[in-house]
Amino acid sequence: MDTVSEIKNRLNIVDVVREYGTLHPSGSTGSFKMVCPFHDDHSPSMIVNEKKGLAWCFVCNSGGDIFSFVQKIEGCSFPEAVHLLADKAGVAIKDYNPEETKREDQEKERIFRTLEQAASFFEGQLQENKRAKEILERRNLPKEVLKKFQVGFAPLSGHSLERHLLEKGFSRKEMLIAGLVVAEDKTGKQVRDKFKNRIMFPIWNSRGRICGFGGRYIGDSDKAPKYLNSPETPVFKKSGILYGLHFAKQAIKKTKYAVLTEGYFDVIACHAAGIENAIATSGTAFTQEQATLIHRYGKEVALALDVDVAGQSAARRSAEIALKKKLEVTVISIPGGKDPDESIRENKEEFLKAIEEKKTCIQAFIERAFLHRDPKKIEEKKRILDEILPVVGALPREIERDHYLHILAEKIGSRVPVLEEEYRRFSRFSNTIPEKKSVISKTKRISPFQYLLGILLSYPHLYQESEKHFLVDLLPENEEKKIYKLIGETYTASADVSPETIFQKIPQEEAEKWKVLALYAENKNSVLPEAVIKEECIKIIHNINVSLIPKKLNELSTALKQEKSDGPMLLTQINELTKLLHKFHHQNG
Repeated sequence: MDTVSEIKNRLNIVDVVREYGTLHPSGSTGSFKMVCPFHDDHSPSMIVNEKKGLAWCFVCNSGGDIFSFVQKIEGCSFPEAVHLLADKAGVAIKDYNPEETKREDQEKERIFRTLEQAASFFEGQLQENKRAKEILERRNLPKEVLKKFQVGFAPLSGHSLERHLLEKGFSRKEMLIAGLVVAEDKTGKQVRDKFKNRIMFPIWNSRGRICGFGGRYIGDSDKAPKYLNSPETPVFKKSGILYGLHFAKQAIKKTKYAVLTEGYFDVIACHAAGIENAIATSGTAFTQEQATLIHRYGKEVALALDVDVAGQSAARRSAEIALKKKLEVTVISIPGGKDPDESIRENKEEFLKAIEEKKTCIQAFIERAFLHRDPKKIEEKKRILDEILPVVGALPREIERDHYLHILAEKIGSRVPVLEEEYRRFSRFSNTIPEKKSVISKTKRISPFQYLLGILLSYPHLYQESEKHFLVDLLPENEEKKIYKLIGETYTASADVSPETIFQKIPQEEAEKWKVLALYAENKNSVLPEAVIKEECIKIIHNINVSLIPKKLNELSTALKQEKSDGPMLLTQINELTKLLHKFHHQNG
């Protein structure tokens, strides 16, 4: 048995998908529904069917089997999905490198290996630098936690990493693509290390592969930036990465929330203190992609950001984004106005208590907005509303927005209708509440014939009704007609045929798209009696016939005019089809 088949035998689509959302039983077919993770879904739109091994959303047309689903949701290649699912299934594989692997996937794998070798080099260099070790020791970070996060050091020399990677068989071009060196000339043949004299933090993607680095400068120059991150590369997109998520996602699943901080040391200090659901934005503003990542594993994000003006502004923007992605948002009031790293070092118990006492974001922001402000002054009122209304506008439910507008009205001494009008004005003109993009434009309509195929693939015994009524010869020769004929041949060979028997005759690489049609028909008809499904099937067949006959009549009429064939025979065919067309129109009412 090959690797892919063995993984499929061991893993259930329901168990795989359950890790990314809550499943609800749907109908009587053994299917489940969940909120689709691939579009802004307001009610469960994704169908998960164990028997067919599929998870599919018919609103945005996304999903697939366990491999397709994981590729889509984790943003990974097929070989990476194989490795990830092999770990879950307990299937031992060495190097999965099928012939169909694309060159792009091979190049990405080479970048990952370059970055992993660089991380190993930086770890070794840390032991050689006294100053870097002293800085880490002053932060009281346990050695085992530093080792877990593979904290390292980039030497001051501008070519140390370059020489090391060359010795390991990596080219300068690969180093450039990975963002580890910068070119010194236009040819790229002369390069120098990007990171120098910095404590190094490997950055992992959610699948546990090192995709970039962050480096903290420990030199004396005031010209060098304090923190320097890897540039965007084929494997590193800052907007879609959360530092520490690879280590935190199991804890986020368990606690149902993530603690969002700003820096590498914050995350490492939190994990050392037992707060293993801590992650960070890694020097970038919080993004929709990052909110989506958190939503895969938890329902809430607790903001543990700086309390200065910039930090509070970032917290409000982060809250707006998270709320729009259907996350609950809370705020951790860090003792003494410090960052998590410093707060934990000074008094870990106080920081843990602050997490327990976290407040809803709107409650925390209202308290902050009124701090040191006089709500009796009109200018102060305007500043308070400028801070709070964007967050109120991001709240997902009208009842919440109404509740907090009433609280605000009371606190600033204004009438509720006046504040409601202010909110409506803000909602019309503010860029912070973008229009939702419709996913309907992405929806692929399922044609009547595709729906018929779905019914027959789910209920093969209804082929006998199709055989009586369907003018199949009018169909153009294509893949869909071939599947229809395959259903007929299978049913003719044995009237007791099952859907699985048909799918076994379809090539594995083609089966998924036909299973999607079967899933669509099965889900649509799951609560209907068989007699009703049979009537629906006949009605669809009649409608297809009504659409096919006029096209055929046009072809025959053209042939008759051009005298390309025997005239009397063509006239007979035209008369017969015309009678059938009237018959189907009459039957359809």
